[in-house]
Amino acid sequence: MLSGRRQFVPALRIGWLSLVTFLGLSLTGPAANAQTFTQACTRQSAPVLRRSGVNLLTDGQPSFLVLVSYFDAMRASEATLEHDFAFLKSKGVDGIRIFPLWVYGTQTPDATLLDADGRIRSDERWRHFDSILRKAGACGFVVDVTFNREHLDKASEFSVEEFQAGIVEVASRLHAAQRSPHVFMDLQNERGHPDAPAMQLTNVEVRRLRDAVKSADPSRLVMVSTQGGARKSLSLASRAELDVIAFHELQKPGWHDNTQPTVQKLKAGGVPVYLQEMARAPDRGVRCPRDTPEVNPFVQAMRHAKEAGAAAWTLHTAAAFRLDVEPFQTKILSCQREIDFLDTLKSN
Repeated sequence: MLSGRRQFVPALRIGWLSLVTFLGLSLTGPAANAQTFTQACTRQSAPVLRRSGVNLLTDGQPSFLVLVSYFDAMRASEATLEHDFAFLKSKGVDGIRIFPLWVYGTQTPDATLLDADGRIRSDERWRHFDSILRKAGACGFVVDVTFNREHLDKASEFSVEEFQAGIVEVASRLHAAQRSPHVFMDLQNERGHPDAPAMQLTNVEVRRLRDAVKSADPSRLVMVSTQGGARKSLSLASRAELDVIAFHELQKPGWHDNTQPTVQKLKAGGVPVYLQEMARAPDRGVRCPRDTPEVNPFVQAMRHAKEAGAAAWTLHTAAAFRLDVEPFQTKILSCQREIDFLDTLKSN
């Protein structure tokens, strides 16, 4: 975790021989010394995530948290989860962002946590979800559990009431188990997105959803992300009394230059600022190749976020959009900007 202790180093620039070593093709390279999940992830209990003013606290300490998108976790095998979590732990990552209702491209909804009636799909799906959280907790990760009604709405009409009932059931089970203090929830990804009617929750519906979850799980930190600038994010957080402002960038070139003023505006809300979904490579504001003399936009944005007083920042990557097609590590290693970013995360 970060408590103001993370040191940043310039993005790596490696030649072919070093690249071969880095990718683990040499027994003397970093991969040869990589720790397994059982070696790297040894916590007996998950970290406790709370908030105090504009800060997020992990185990009582103010922390600037760096998460990585791991959206398709519900389709990852147990071995895949452990392999990827050990890799992210070795890089100094503080958490992951998952979508338990994720359905992307040609995928079917069979793996999702909820069905289209808002019920837990099966005991097996719940056990897998619980396993994701437990493994993340053992690594010391916080987990952003983001719900997205629009993905299940592709298959059938998925009402707001059914959506709310499903999330409340999840919150109730987490509260009853009392072993997921490291989880915070985005109750609807990008509320109000113009391209998806199922994402259109009114302020009243957001507040009702928030209150229902808080009734079931009073200490759970909740947020609802929006795409539309600082003013809309502040307004929604205030009206619905959200615990965290989850901000999404429009993902255009030059986005990282606006990080500091954006955070400063959002801090007026008096709650932690979480830059949850910023630009993405290779097509949304960041190119994968190392372009000299351009600095790594991910590194620059994260630095500016921390300096401006944000509480958390996520590397928004598509590397885990389809874990049924290509391994996460293979995908992220193919993007130089993303792997260079991970290689800057150094903790004491």
